[in-house]
Amino acid sequence: MTQKQSRELLKEKIVGVEQENENIIKKLNFQGGNMVKVLAWADVVKRHKVISGISTKGGLVRSLLCNSGSDQLYPNKIQENSITYYVGMDTQTFGIKALFKSLEERNNFPVFEKLAVNQWKELGNYSIESVKEAKKGFTSFTLIKL
Repeated sequence: MTQKQSRELLKEKIVGVEQENENIIKKLNFQGGNMVKVLAWADVVKRHKVISGISTKGGLVRSLLCNSGSDQLYPNKIQENSITYYVGMDTQTFGIKALFKSLEERNNFPVFEKLAVNQWKELGNYSIESVKEAKKGFTSFTLIKL
């Protein structure tokens, strides 16, 4: 291999590493001064399996999608170690039943927060601690981080 070929090969490797680093950086985000891994929808759906907010398996919650945006019909409230997850009359029946069954059986599941279009953050595993009727036909489930 000539010196010129060696330099060209080295340039290709450097460009490849730079692109790989750029891809990694795109998946990272700063939130509250902390670096957070940002997931694309393609990564979330591998575990969540459906496009609706409540993924179920065997009658239990498999995972939840949360959106705390003020423009949401059900404005979920995400705090450091708890989430208030709202459902309303138009939430699919199987999802509501899975929430109640998960409360009864103390099932735990991962929760994903929508940060922006195609940007998600995995919040960790949660279990449902309580349920109560809320205003305007909403029901709220209190989730506690494990």
